[in-house]
Amino acid sequence: MLALGGLAGVAVLGIALIGLDVSPEIIVAILAAGIAIPFLVLRPDVGVHLFIATIYVENLVYADRSLTAVKLAGAVIFAGWFLNVAVNRRINLKVGPIILLMLAFLGWNALTIMYAFDADLAVAPVLTFLQLGVAMCMVGSVIDSVEKVRGIYRAIVFWTTIAAAHGITLYALGLRETSAGVVLNRNAMATYLDIAIVCAYILYQMSPSAGERLWLLIALPILFLGLALTFSRTGYITLVVVFVLISYRLAKTRGYLVLGATAAMLILISAFLPETFYKRVESIIPSVRHQEETFGIRVELWKAGVKMIRDHPIVGVGPGNFLKVLARYGQGMLLNRRQLASHNSYVGIAAEAGIPALTLYLLLCAAAIREAGLAARALKRESEIIGLQAIAVEISIVVMLIAGLSGNIEKQKYLYIFFGIALSLGRLARQSAVRGEAPVVSPEAVTEERAGLDAATVGGRE
Repeated sequence: MLALGGLAGVAVLGIALIGLDVSPEIIVAILAAGIAIPFLVLRPDVGVHLFIATIYVENLVYADRSLTAVKLAGAVIFAGWFLNVAVNRRINLKVGPIILLMLAFLGWNALTIMYAFDADLAVAPVLTFLQLGVAMCMVGSVIDSVEKVRGIYRAIVFWTTIAAAHGITLYALGLRETSAGVVLNRNAMATYLDIAIVCAYILYQMSPSAGERLWLLIALPILFLGLALTFSRTGYITLVVVFVLISYRLAKTRGYLVLGATAAMLILISAFLPETFYKRVESIIPSVRHQEETFGIRVELWKAGVKMIRDHPIVGVGPGNFLKVLARYGQGMLLNRRQLASHNSYVGIAAEAGIPALTLYLLLCAAAIREAGLAARALKRESEIIGLQAIAVEISIVVMLIAGLSGNIEKQKYLYIFFGIALSLGRLARQSAVRGEAPVVSPEAVTEERAGLDAATVGGRE
């Protein structure tokens, strides 16, 4: 029946291509989806990895601004997960603070559509939050073991390293002014690099394989160089916070060799950086103090956003309506620029959906950090790996919260991926408490974990 159905489907697509003049690209996309969806039903964790890979190319245009290859891929990935849930008749999630707060945040944004200056414009952002919420649940449902969590961190480091190497190459050839590459946004690229650096250090500490640790040591210089060449001042400031947190963790576990190697690597890289990097770093304090250059524009945007909050504190001006009403509150050069955003997640959320939406957003972030922390403490005796994985969640969310001070990260996919990982770690902790045993780990992984913790001097037990 499946074979006959497949042949009938191919016949229908052939008729559509020849008789109805349907675009060949659409036919190929339908065929690819028909092949991918059944596979993703059987292996939904692969869909999460594909979802991570698409983050780096989501700004590349496929057909037009409303239809991108990433959106098509996202639809296929979600379809595979939904069908997997339908086939297994279970979602593998427990309703808790993170899911409830996500639903409340989404519901409040939907409510504010009725009070938006432009209701049609407000629908798209709410649908985006809905998709991100689904992505969070997908990650939390599918990633159900320690090995799968570690696989997600490996994917983050791998794809970010590839994107950074590509961006560095384009910059070296003079084809781009920064190392943003296919991401096309240097501030977003800097955030991805900061997150990948966190994951690389955490993976190094938990890795049982000398080969993997060598690969991570090779990836780190690429990530640091890529970050430097983004010329993102927010990325530099965030890196300082990341380095302090990671250094504390390494010092606590006597990882002085890694700290020394990192310091030597940064000194070596700094000797080859272009003069633009140093000018960019030197401009951080003057631009903040005198509100110059792009920071001055950001300050004007924040002032306009605060005025919106003052006038509409409860329901805001409507999701996605910040630019629509900016002319009422901004002046001067703001009115002559296009494609501006609030450049501050907290001001932007409060201005568009009111102070209640901002409160729910902050509580959602805090709930994810708390869930990861509780899982780490609950499973500290059973698995040091869980503790390390929880630290990566906590630091990565902090990274994005800092980036949100001068950028819009409330719709960044990585934020919701880490929310989903927090859900996974919380479930592993609850399963361990109920069964009175260690989380879902294969016997080989237990052996590797013990060997890796000893080899990486993470302070594992005998």
